[in-house]
Amino acid sequence: MKIEELSYAINPGSHCDLFGAVMVAAGIENLKILVVGTEECTYYSKNFIFEYGKKQKDDSLLMLSLTDKEIVLGIEEVVVKTIDEIVDAYSPEVILIVTTCIVELMGEDIEGIIKSIETRYKTKILLMRTEHFKCDNYIKGMAKTINILGELIENSNLENKSKSFNILGMRYKGGEKSKISLLLKEKGVNINSIVPYSLKSLIDIKSLSNVKLNIVVDFTGLEVAEYMERKFSIPYVNLLRIGRLEELKEEYLKIENILEINIKNNIEEALDKILYLRNKIQEKNINNKTAIIAPISVSAVEIGTLLEQIGIIPKIMIVKDIYNFEEEDAKYLSENYSSRYIKSGNLEPIRDLYKEMDIDYFIGMEYPQLLKKYGIKHLNINYLADGKFGLEAGEEILSAVLKECD
Repeated sequence: MKIEELSYAINPGSHCDLFGAVMVAAGIENLKILVVGTEECTYYSKNFIFEYGKKQKDDSLLMLSLTDKEIVLGIEEVVVKTIDEIVDAYSPEVILIVTTCIVELMGEDIEGIIKSIETRYKTKILLMRTEHFKCDNYIKGMAKTINILGELIENSNLENKSKSFNILGMRYKGGEKSKISLLLKEKGVNINSIVPYSLKSLIDIKSLSNVKLNIVVDFTGLEVAEYMERKFSIPYVNLLRIGRLEELKEEYLKIENILEINIKNNIEEALDKILYLRNKIQEKNINNKTAIIAPISVSAVEIGTLLEQIGIIPKIMIVKDIYNFEEEDAKYLSENYSSRYIKSGNLEPIRDLYKEMDIDYFIGMEYPQLLKKYGIKHLNINYLADGKFGLEAGEEILSAVLKECD
């Protein structure tokens, strides 16, 4: 699937995957992050921790700032010395070494360094590579970090697994207030963990296998769900494809079967609500309206698939990538509606298109005054940030469209 770029920058405005690593791992008790690179990377990471609300845990992020000499002659000696100092000062259970672009450009054998010293300590050393020229956005960085921390998950005795579930891929608060979470709680099934949002300690990570089910709500949680299914035989349901109601229904029915509870009527009610909203919107005769879809941290492709079914054609979708679960829908929209996929971390490269194209709706964050200037209706949708996913996400999107139509 072709993804266009409207900027000379390789990754315009996109945070690097170091940002994603810090989002996931900062503040986890008894885990130290060691960023190996330049001072700019330290400032960037530390500043983010303060902004992200983890300032009380800012000592979890440590920095090895390389000198010119070390960059030229090699960093093995200084890396080993720094790890020794961290173990002596903090005695962490885990050190997560995060490499940056300069280390990768040097071609330093970090794996070899770690292997040569890992038996010295009780501390476990993990490696996270965040070279921005290979991994081009922070979402992928989050996914990689979650997967690496997944190595710490311990096997729970099958007979002792609690009747509970994990929500995987939720990086915002509110997942515990989603409709499916509240419904399962009514049925006596509680949340074990919300990953990565609720990860506060290594015990939280180790005990992720103490569940009957994983519910995947974002791309960042998909690979670790697959890993847990292979290693611990824990099934998962995939609630990512919000534009495909029949597939979503089957995934919700899996929840019922795996947890041995009766929620079929609740599922039908949720589907009926979505169908009701679709019918009400279609009564407004909005066929062939057009949209730019530029959501923050959720799937533009799946939003586009949902909107296409009510007559709104996604002409442009701002994406960080086309992930495997999106490929089928992305291909369908491209072939049937000439939908364009543009890679950009900010909106500046596409703003000229507002006046060049006849656009009716803008889905995502943008200056309302600018959109109003071109007669574009604004729907600011980020369902994950509202603690919603699956059928509930579809309901939120359609409710917003119907409200704008009235």
